[in-house]
Amino acid sequence: DAEAIGNEPGSIVITTTHTTVGKQSSTGPNDDTPLQPWSYVCLEVSDTGRGMDEATRARIFEPFFTTKPTGRGMSMAAVMGIVRTHHGAIRVQSAVGEGSKITVMLPALVTAEAPSEES
Repeated sequence: DAEAIGNEPGSIVITTTHTTVGKQSSTGPNDDTPLQPWSYVCLEVSDTGRGMDEATRARIFEPFFTTKPTGRGMSMAAVMGIVRTHHGAIRVQSAVGEGSKITVMLPALVTAEAPSEES
């Protein structure tokens, strides 16, 4: 979020992509949710902010954990619950001074045929 950047010049970039997982795999840092072989839609939010140290990164999915002032911030535990309910996963990459990148992977809806232009 914008607070990650503070008063310094920086950017927040939101990207959507598509990926296919060919065999069961873990998403990596912070989330050990195994992803089944499938097609996934990815929503990636990255910033050029302060980044997180390893201790903070290890706690971000704990309920009620925040680095924001009281009453501020978003509970990543709630986000994780929603994503896992939909058989997805979250990957967090961050380093102090290098910003953060959070990727949410959700199973894509695969249809037998492309939608027609008449619909």
